[in-house]
Amino acid sequence: MKVDVLIVTYNQEKYIRQALESVLMQRVSSDVEVRVLVADDASTDDTLAIIRQMEKQSPFPFHYLPSAANMGHVLNYRRAFQTCTGDYVAILEGDDWWCSPLHLQRHLDFLDLHRECVLSSSRPYLYDMRTGRFGFASFPDDKGDVWLITAQDEATGNKIANLSTCVLRNATLQQVILDERLWQVYMLDWLLELMLAEKGFLAKHKESTSVYRCQDAGLWSRLDKEGQKELILKQVEQYDTLFQGKYSVEFNQIRCLYNPPKPGFKHRLLRICPPIIQYFLKSLIPPVFLKKHRN
Repeated sequence: MKVDVLIVTYNQEKYIRQALESVLMQRVSSDVEVRVLVADDASTDDTLAIIRQMEKQSPFPFHYLPSAANMGHVLNYRRAFQTCTGDYVAILEGDDWWCSPLHLQRHLDFLDLHRECVLSSSRPYLYDMRTGRFGFASFPDDKGDVWLITAQDEATGNKIANLSTCVLRNATLQQVILDERLWQVYMLDWLLELMLAEKGFLAKHKESTSVYRCQDAGLWSRLDKEGQKELILKQVEQYDTLFQGKYSVEFNQIRCLYNPPKPGFKHRLLRICPPIIQYFLKSLIPPVFLKKHRN
């Protein structure tokens, strides 16, 4: 069994040492062959120098992708995925880290036993650097220990949320990255997961074995709530076009969540009246009048 551990970095000298230490501490069985694939996007700080220093301590071989010019988040992922040759691909972005030495092995074991799944991920801890506090990402109470996510589930919102939690089946990944739609977006994770979910289940484990660092430099975490809302709605419109309406029902749930329809005339009128007045209004105002003035 061969595994590519994909390290995706850009100017993360403050965090990359912790990320790599979490890779080097992984305990895998003797039949697992691990290669660390470094996709540094032409960092201008000491990120790459720290990685080369850490390589000397590694029980796993390192392979570096050329980094002469900055490509941007999406294209850096594209060339990295194209270089993966293992049976599985484990992703770790340079500002996150794995907090369990069995992170890799547990996901590998699960995927080896569950051929119906194309991705295995964990619910991450959330570390907010602005407050110094840890928290949990959400996980539905009714899903037990493992949530099997369908494409329809994923279309109602990003259920994985952090690629650093993921181990992917590479044969499926190589099929998906041939789709040019994947490379037309600003952020990769949600669309990638949706396309993977069309090939099989996405497994999300309730147990947390990784940490997502929320910081001002993150593509998502640097946005305030209004900015996150605008980005999600923009993604919904773009994805609805890319999938030619295939998931319009699911995407409409997101539209309604962020932009709920305004109440009709009857509801606006009744909402501002005391209950006793509401009773008489319902008796006196003809239903046809209410219907005509609903909007």
